[in-house]
Amino acid sequence: MTILAFLPKGTTSILVLAFLTVLISTTTFALDDASPYLTSNSVVLITGAAGFVGSELAMALHRTYAPKKIICVDSMDNMKWNETTEEHLSLFDLKRQRAFHVWQTLGSTARFYRADFRPSIPEYFDMGEVPILDYIFREGEITHVVHLADAYHRGDGAIQAVPRLKHDIKSGMMEALMEQLRKVKEETGRLPHFTYASSYEVYNYFRPTQNDPNPSPFREKLPITTPSSLGGTSKLIDEIITKTYFDKYGINSIGLRFFSIYGPWGLPHTPLYEMAERAVTAEEAVAPLLPHGDDVRDYVYIDDAVDAIMAAMQFQSDNPHVINVGSGEGVTLTEIAQMIESLVPRPTPTAKTEHWIKTEAVADITRAQKLLGYQPQVSLSDGLVNLVSWHHDRAFPYGGRDNDNLTAGMASCSAFDKECLRGAPVYPCASECSHETQCTTSYYNDVTALTMALTEDCEGVLYTVDLSQELSEIPSAAYDNKKSHFKSNLCNIAFVSEMSPLVRQLKQKNNYPFFSTVAEEFRHVHSTTGKKEVLSHGFWTLVPLPIPTFTVGDEHTLQLLPKLSPGSFFGEATHFAIYCDPDVVFTNINKLLQEAKMQPFQEGAPGATALLVGHDDSRIESKFPRPTIQQSVQAAAYRMIRIGMIDEMLSHASFDSSWMVHSLLQNEDSRLFRCDVYGEIVQWDAHRDIQALEFVVGLHDMWARVLAKGKGIEPWWIGDQVVSVPVRQARRRLLEQNDVAADTNKAKVVDTKADITEDNNDNTEKAENDETVKTKFDDTSSATDKSKVAVKSTSGATESSTDSSNNIENEGKIFGGTSAAKTFEVELDSSASQKQDQQQVEDVKRTEEQGLEIVNELNLKNPELDSDEEADDDIVNTETANGKGEDQDMSTYDTWMGMLSSTQVHYFVRIVPSSQVGVIHLDRE
Repeated sequence: MTILAFLPKGTTSILVLAFLTVLISTTTFALDDASPYLTSNSVVLITGAAGFVGSELAMALHRTYAPKKIICVDSMDNMKWNETTEEHLSLFDLKRQRAFHVWQTLGSTARFYRADFRPSIPEYFDMGEVPILDYIFREGEITHVVHLADAYHRGDGAIQAVPRLKHDIKSGMMEALMEQLRKVKEETGRLPHFTYASSYEVYNYFRPTQNDPNPSPFREKLPITTPSSLGGTSKLIDEIITKTYFDKYGINSIGLRFFSIYGPWGLPHTPLYEMAERAVTAEEAVAPLLPHGDDVRDYVYIDDAVDAIMAAMQFQSDNPHVINVGSGEGVTLTEIAQMIESLVPRPTPTAKTEHWIKTEAVADITRAQKLLGYQPQVSLSDGLVNLVSWHHDRAFPYGGRDNDNLTAGMASCSAFDKECLRGAPVYPCASECSHETQCTTSYYNDVTALTMALTEDCEGVLYTVDLSQELSEIPSAAYDNKKSHFKSNLCNIAFVSEMSPLVRQLKQKNNYPFFSTVAEEFRHVHSTTGKKEVLSHGFWTLVPLPIPTFTVGDEHTLQLLPKLSPGSFFGEATHFAIYCDPDVVFTNINKLLQEAKMQPFQEGAPGATALLVGHDDSRIESKFPRPTIQQSVQAAAYRMIRIGMIDEMLSHASFDSSWMVHSLLQNEDSRLFRCDVYGEIVQWDAHRDIQALEFVVGLHDMWARVLAKGKGIEPWWIGDQVVSVPVRQARRRLLEQNDVAADTNKAKVVDTKADITEDNNDNTEKAENDETVKTKFDDTSSATDKSKVAVKSTSGATESSTDSSNNIENEGKIFGGTSAAKTFEVELDSSASQKQDQQQVEDVKRTEEQGLEIVNELNLKNPELDSDEEADDDIVNTETANGKGEDQDMSTYDTWMGMLSSTQVHYFVRIVPSSQVGVIHLDRE
């Protein structure tokens, strides 16, 4: 069949000739070169794709042109773990969040390489070595290359083009890319379009002379004298290299000389980023010290910079070009600080300061307007509103500190406009993580008041979730063991579908109105009679949800909501929320609660378990459906980060998330941890929670270890020597140590008194007084032990990095009993040795006064348990001389993972074998 067969009848020969001419020319062009335009068939390679500009470019390309594939390359700032500090980890985590944002937006379109493609030292092309770039270019027919990776992005002036040591940071990225492009052209005859980032620092704005040939506003066609920095020198070398490769090999390129780029997801340590961060987190001036406050700079908003790149990617020319990308307008940092302070007023405004030399760096954007059709669309005032709003949303992700001046940000976006939200998760309104001005309604909104009313007297709640529309029974309901659940059925909650056969059958049996929901009927009866009439199935109290018959969207994330974010579902009296799958039961729920009241023992380090979860090496994966593409992408993202952290991001394999115990003791750190886990579920649109749970647990533990090491403390919760004890035992051990120290100090005082006085009767009287005080101290210590509270170390070495004085109320009341140390009163004379003794006594005093009542309720008996269970439960509380239970050594089988803690109390995730705590999976029986 010929081409003519496809043409309509009556087509003239001229039309046929025109058609063939176009077809031939197109075919010839495709053989010789890549398409100059961005289309759905394009394959784009971006270096520095997890950086500020690279990440925004990748997402803009996906939304605008939907390329077939976007290949992302970034080194992810490889760090030496033994040199990692809190600051380094913060920078890495910001880049990690950018990379995840890209992956979550692009999905399977993205292919991410965590790689540094700079030449290795001493040889680059060793015999048999295949450089990473060569491998990447072999993956597909790349049509566009955008080079944004920058070894100088941290402003390190010590970077060398040819370093003396193998592991030193090195430049050479441009040479590697140009060589690879030359190789592709020689082997395939195709040449991808090449765009790269240069910098305005190639211009001499730092020490301009009177006769400088290129004063500000800088123009591309005028000569360049001396770059303003080493980074600018590196960019100028890149421009010379690209011109050389064009002259020798015909490799064309377009370079963009970016002026200062700002906006959401910006670069830490840059002036505008730091001023915006300070504006939303501090009460002082936005910029209290501006030594360069009067220097004039050109600031371009990130969206305008990305538009310029996408225009440059489709620009065709016979010669290489360099083009300025800026706003064309200059402004000082002092003026910007004052503009920010008009959005976020503060009592101490930024003072205008004078600098010894005033510099100016402004772009002439005439060439960009002429060649690219570039015109900045975002004014500085609008850009600053967007910037400060983004920082505000990150500082207060769950609402708070409303500001009518911030008209952008999360509150101004639709809950489904991911581009506007810029990576901020939007939670269901029923979640304990939801933003007060931005959340999505769900069928849980109708039942939260119901579940809180049902569980208002429950210290612990056992709950499960099965929202299947075909549910006819809950497997665990038939399990005949009264120790597996709470005595009161109101404390055993099952979330089910209102339309399931199970609910419809029970409604009919109990004469419920057909068109009325269970929640509506409960409210009606409860308001009129005060009774709590519910539907029961075995020991479960059913909470039916009005789930639509046909559901779309994020139903899987909603099913995980109560499981991972239970804080807003149960009454204020609820201290523990125990989740289990419908086919999971416990042999003894009270013993399980005792396991949730443990901590890894460390002298002077009060702790508590925020989450108890199982692990099971025999976990059956076949019960789960085949992973979706998005789940595979999520797993690849987590794997990249773990590799990037050089395996220092610890993880525990084979989590058993079919059950877990949440601590709901009104502490903010536990809630934020749960929100981090559920936030991963929401952002990845995940169907399962295991991957997100394992990753967030590892991330928190890594942060906790870095913060501990930053204070010179080795993490005590890892290793083979960890001792797991009930929280009250840790309290008792510390009190015993303080008791001994106090007795020693009293003895010293008595001895000193004996040496310096001749009145034996007075000495005898003082000794008797001291014995009386000792009795008081012992009695008070015993009473204090019964209250079971955690005590903060007097050294303060284990305090959180943040000031926790404002957070004590979240963790419990200050220990209110009579302080043993306060009753310990002796008379000391003015000698130096006696002052030292007095200081030691005061140390004991401060230890008691700083005790937190964090676990005052942890060791109470659950009133909802059967009384005949208490004898068995006492076994768990029995203590031996070494502080462990008689029935088993709890330290031999569990694993502790640290959590970020903002108070004196250190919170942990405890991972135990499911079989050791009496977990039974009915589907395996």
